Amino acid sequence: RLWRRRKGESCGSGEGEGGEEETSSPGGGARGGGGGGDAERHVIPPMPKCSYTLTQGGGQVSRPGVPCIPPAPEWPYLDYTSWRNALGERVIKALAGHVRQTDCKSFKIMGDFTWCSKAMGGKTALGVSSGNTERDIWSEKMARMFRVPTRYHNCYVDPENLEESLPYQVYPTCLAAVKTDAESRDYEALESVLAGRGALSVHLNLDTEVSGWEIMERLLASPETLGKLRTLDVDFHIGSKASFDQDFQDLAEPDLLERQVQVVEKLLRHFRVVGSTVEVYRQGWHPEQDCPEQACNEPPLYTNGGFSPQRFAVSYVKRELVAIGGGPGAGEEEEEAGHLTAAALDEIRQLKHPPAVVRRTLEVVHVLLHASRHRHGLPRHGVKWQSVLRTLSSDSFAQKLQSFDVDTLRRSPGLTRDLRALYFDPPEADSSAGGVPRLRPEREALSPERVRRASLSAASLFSWAARAVDDAVAENPAAAAAIATAATEDDDDGEDEGDSDAASDGDGGASASA
Repeated sequence: RLWRRRKGESCGSGEGEGGEEETSSPGGGARGGGGGGDAERHVIPPMPKCSYTLTQGGGQVSRPGVPCIPPAPEWPYLDYTSWRNALGERVIKALAGHVRQTDCKSFKIMGDFTWCSKAMGGKTALGVSSGNTERDIWSEKMARMFRVPTRYHNCYVDPENLEESLPYQVYPTCLAAVKTDAESRDYEALESVLAGRGALSVHLNLDTEVSGWEIMERLLASPETLGKLRTLDVDFHIGSKASFDQDFQDLAEPDLLERQVQVVEKLLRHFRVVGSTVEVYRQGWHPEQDCPEQACNEPPLYTNGGFSPQRFAVSYVKRELVAIGGGPGAGEEEEEAGHLTAAALDEIRQLKHPPAVVRRTLEVVHVLLHASRHRHGLPRHGVKWQSVLRTLSSDSFAQKLQSFDVDTLRRSPGLTRDLRALYFDPPEADSSAGGVPRLRPEREALSPERVRRASLSAASLFSWAARAVDDAVAENPAAAAAIATAATEDDDDGEDEGDSDAASDGDGGASASA
């Protein structure tokens, strides 16, 4: 992103060659429009090198780990649009798998699926799949390999025309968000199919081309249904929508893509990525042959290197079933608070007078959960510890962590700026800089290592908070600009229930007096 800003500045925003006005961004694209024909001067930025997991004879299979997505030799498209690029990068980030084979005991890789052996099966487990092919490989493997009774919902074929020896049951309906019929096909609501199932008892396989996108949003909005799942496999089709996805029909393309990408991102609050097919799809993309001389039109979204992650399959495992291991730093990106254990949450709530580093971590979490109240920045008189304790003691604390919408923070560049300056960036001076109070030299910036040494439970909260702030900055140019220039805006909003008063607990809180 810094490269793109510098590139834009070097290109200038005045008169270009031939007297035509140039845009200040390398692609010239605006949200809702095309790239303006700026691909000629768009150069792919330097990117880290990576190696494919399989180089020969790999086949169209799912692969565990962080996908390798090398750039095209040169920009392959006629145009460049910055928001399309940003969406593509967000998708790839959401597909990074940090589950290791040792975390799962072993991986089972079959076609589009990578399964974590540790989570497969279960005495009362049920497999549920929805698709449109006569033979469902997922259902077959679930029944034969893991001995899980499996239902295959397919409204495209007549069950009477199928083989009688199939190891799974076939139902002449597809799955959707609600019971409906479309194009002479019947759809059942996922919630009704899973009615009566216990916690962590369902292996689920969905295809957004068959079941739509509203089923994914409804699933994410239902803690009860989410609680029943052990694993989830999804074949995503970004940019497409089912005819019965009513809420998606009238969306403009940027809004449709944004909403679909958010679904992929929000799944990470409840699941870990075990594997995906995105690497092998990149391996089968040959832009030097398919798009010589920048001859291709822009796809809906694409990475920095030009690859378009429109269709891909992802295998997920429920977070509480697999702990990330493998030594220091392993899976730090995955240590989020979406699923704090009850014991860890109790430990945090009992910290009435925690170490300063833990206290400040909890202050950040409290402020993030109340971000809508502080859009212009942190309260001038600091964060009151009693309010932090009230947030921690709330019965809905864990649920608020899981349902936190980073868009709230993206709309608050002033708050993002203050959080970075006061909690995450190294202190520069023992004075106020541009209206933002600086920490004293002895109060270091929060880091995973410092928080982890003080409290493992607080470390997972820190990772959650740090990722939220980073995501808000990454996708919000206004926030990035606010941080870069230390822009100042006084915040007249008080903390909840009297937080406009100065913090009364000494140097544990980040206050103006500090």
